[in-house]
Order: sequence, then C-alpha cells, then structure tokens
Amino acid sequence: MLSLALVVSTAGCSHGPDDRKLRSLAVSDQARARRAQQEHKLQALVGRLGSVTGLDYAFTRFRDDCARPGSQALWGSDDPEHSLVCDMEAVAYFGVRDDMTDVLPRIRAASLAQWGLQDENGEDLPYARGSVRYALDYYRNHGKYPDGRNMSPPELQSPDLTIAWDVAPYGLVEEAPGCPPPRYLYLRCDITPEATATVRAVRAKYGTVLAFRIGQEAHSSWRGYYTVPRKR
Repeated sequence: MLSLALVVSTAGCSHGPDDRKLRSLAVSDQARARRAQQEHKLQALVGRLGSVTGLDYAFTRFRDDCARPGSQALWGSDDPEHSLVCDMEAVAYFGVRDDMTDVLPRIRAASLAQWGLQDENGEDLPYARGSVRYALDYYRNHGKYPDGRNMSPPELQSPDLTIAWDVAPYGLVEEAPGCPPPRYLYLRCDITPEATATVRAVRAKYGTVLAFRIGQEAHSSWRGYYTVPRKR
C-alpha cells in the first residue's frame, strides 16, 4: 500500500476558494472515487506489462498531487477554468532478462496501447518513431537508416504511455526522481515496494532496465483526473 501524505500549501491566492477549502475538496468523496479509479487503471497497466515474458518487475515511483493551476506574471493562470487540478503519474521499472528483439513483439501483443503511428490496417508505418516496428528496425539495421544516417534511440510512445529502455552501450533510463517539495495542497508520493530501490541496482542485476511511464505526457488522461471549476 502506498503511503499517504497531505501537504499544506503556503502560497495564498486572492481568487477562488482559500487553501483550506481546496484541501478539503482534494480529499472529498468525489476526489477519492476518481483517484481510486485512476490508480486501479494504473496498477492494472503495470501488472499487464509485468506479465510479459522476459520482463521482471522491480519497483514503481508513484506521484499524485493537487494544486492550484500554475500562473505566469504576464499572462495569468495557465488554466483559468479551474481553481484546483489533480494529476497522477508513475514510472514502473523492470529488469530485462531476454533480448529486446524478443520482448518487443510480446509488449505489442499485450495491447497496452497503440504504439506510434499505424496505417488503416493497424500496421506500424515504416520508420515511424515510437512504434514497435521502428524499434525492431533499429536493432535489425544496427541503428542506421537505409541511407546511412543514425536513427534516434528507440522507445514506444502513445498519448498516455511511454516505454523506454537502455540501448547498448548506453544506460538511457535515468534514476527515479525524488519526491517534489511540499508546495501542494495534496501530495502522495512514494517508491514501492522498497523505498530504497534504485535503477542502478536493477541495471547491475539485469544489464538492461526498462521504464514504463504513465501519465507524464502533457495531454495524458491522468493529468487533470479531478478538477474543481473556478466560479465566476
């Protein structure tokens, strides 16, 4: 079970509900229901990827926060429609014990998302970055396009999800970030199952680390999973 922490914001605001009211809304029954729904979806996705042969689940860095929309001095609020926005994201880390050229088709078969651009028949477009086909072509062609240019390191991309992994000889997966400073009206942040788990330790054991990122894209459905409209 992930730990729960409520953090009081010290920043006041002259518009909309005060911080005490927003903190109450962030833990209201409606917010809790939406939070539980999103977390269930998130955990189900991690579980499905964890069932792919050749991947061993290591740990997850989870974050759930609620805050007033950010603002800029010249332009005002980044989101003038809401007084409170709650976002959720996670990165699940896996050790890769099989060759990635074997694991990639299994990830596609798990149907977690549509990776990259596809044609009307559901086939990956040639050299479309973010697709399984692109990643396999990268390995097959030793990181080169047919004209000899270097291909960018592969990863799988969708609007909500991204999968990245170490591509030899580079360790491309970065260490899990720490929790943010206590400036949120609501914050839940943790690494499970072991708070001391590290990417370095996973890489030392398996050689290759895979990172499954959920909700980190700007327009992900995990962003703004619960909002409070600004009264006018």
